[in-house]
Amino acid sequence: KQFEWTTTIAKQFEWTTTIAKQFEWTTTITKQFEWTATFTKQFEWTATITKQFEWTTIIAKQFEWTTTIAKQFEWAATIAKQFEWAATIAKQFEWTTTIAKQFEWTTTI
Repeated sequence: KQFEWTTTIAKQFEWTTTIAKQFEWTTTITKQFEWTATFTKQFEWTATITKQFEWTTIIAKQFEWTTTIAKQFEWAATIAKQFEWAATIAKQFEWTTTIAKQFEWTTTI
């Protein structure tokens, strides 16, 4: 009977080690879930970084548009100056015709 009990105790040890192994497997599976969650977070972070790059390019384009608008203002100012020069030239023509009239009056006198 003692031998039977000994073998029974030995079997209980075997079952205990089997249960211990099951706990090890459970912790391994838990770690795998943790790793999966970590990978998932890395994908989320990658997507966030990708969005930040997209926003950066959008902001860069806005700066490009801003400089284009600034150039348009420069062109508008240049055109305005050309109109001023045209008006100045027109006044010079008026003065020239006034001087010509003075010559006419001089000849008349």
